Amino acid sequence: MRTRSMAACVASVLVVSQLASARADDSTNTKYPIFLAEGFGGGDYFMVEETLEAEGATVCDQPDDQVPFFAGSEVRAAVLIDQIASCAAENGVTRVNLIGYSQGGEDARVVLKKRPDLLASVTTVGTAHRGSSNIADRFIACVAKQQLGQACTADEQGAFDVFVALGSLGGDPDAPLPPDPLGVLQAQCQFSSGTNLLALATCLAQGFDIGPVFDLKYPQGLPLLPCGEGSPFVFGPGLRKIYLFSWGGAKVLTDPEDPSDAILQVASAYQGNDNDGLIERCTNHFGRVLRDDYPWNHLDLANMREGLTGPEDPTLVYSEHAHRLKLLGL
Repeated sequence: MRTRSMAACVASVLVVSQLASARADDSTNTKYPIFLAEGFGGGDYFMVEETLEAEGATVCDQPDDQVPFFAGSEVRAAVLIDQIASCAAENGVTRVNLIGYSQGGEDARVVLKKRPDLLASVTTVGTAHRGSSNIADRFIACVAKQQLGQACTADEQGAFDVFVALGSLGGDPDAPLPPDPLGVLQAQCQFSSGTNLLALATCLAQGFDIGPVFDLKYPQGLPLLPCGEGSPFVFGPGLRKIYLFSWGGAKVLTDPEDPSDAILQVASAYQGNDNDGLIERCTNHFGRVLRDDYPWNHLDLANMREGLTGPEDPTLVYSEHAHRLKLLGL
C-alpha cells in the first residue's frame, strides 16, 4: 500500500476505530479473502482495506514491489495470478473474491479466463470494458507523432497533457519514473478503440492488442448490448458458479480541495455524457451492474487522494459489497 501523510494516518486510525465500534458484527467476514487489484500506474485504494478489515474481512492486496505498474493486462495478470494463489494458500482456502479497480478490472478478466479455479467472484470498479477511454487513441497518436518528429494536433496534445498530469496525482508514488514507455503504450493500446488509424498502426506495429481484440479474447461477463448487463455468473471448474459484479461513477467535480478534480474535468471533455472523467458510464458494465452512476469520479472510486471524494464515502460501498458476498456464501 502507498505511504500516507501523518495526518491521514491519524484520521485512518480514528475511522477504523469508529467502524469497529459501530459494526462489530463481522458483516464483511466473507468465506474467501477479498483481494484488491490495483489500477494502471499502481492506482491504489485508500482506507478500503482498513474499512473491510475493521468489519471482519480478510483482505489481501498487491505488494508494491511486485506490481507491474505499466503493462498490458496479460502481463499484469500473470503476476496477479501468483499473488492470488499465495493469498488463498496463506488463508487455508483455494480461491478469493477478486476486486479490480480501473485496469485492475481488465486484469481480473484475464485471471477469470486463465485461472477460474482461483476465483469465487470477480468485481470490477470503474473499468473501461468494451471501449476506449477516448483519451487512449489521441494519446497514442500524439506519442507516435512525437517519435516521428511531427507536431500533435491540439486535441491530441491536450489528451497527452491530461494523461501526464493525472499520472502524477492518480498513480502510486513508488511507481518507476520515467515509466516504461512500451508498457504504457501496451496498456493504452488495450484501451484503444482502433478507430484512429495512426494509433491503430502504432499498436499493430508493436504487436499489442487494441480494445476490441482484447474483448474478443476475454469476453466473459461483458454485456452483449450497449449499456446492457453481462451474465451475473459464469461456471468454473466442476460447474461451480463464479459471481460477477461491477460498479462505477458518473460525476467529475466532487471536492474543491482535490486538485485532481480539475484535471479530470478537462479529461471529461473527451468523453460522452455521464462519465467519471476518464470513462463513460456504460463502459463500466460487467456482470451484474450494481450501480453505474455513483457520485464520484474515477479516482474517487478507489477513495484516492486521501478520501477527498465529496460528502459520500466510497469505502462504505466496498463494505456493502463484502456483506453481499458473505450472504452468497462467498
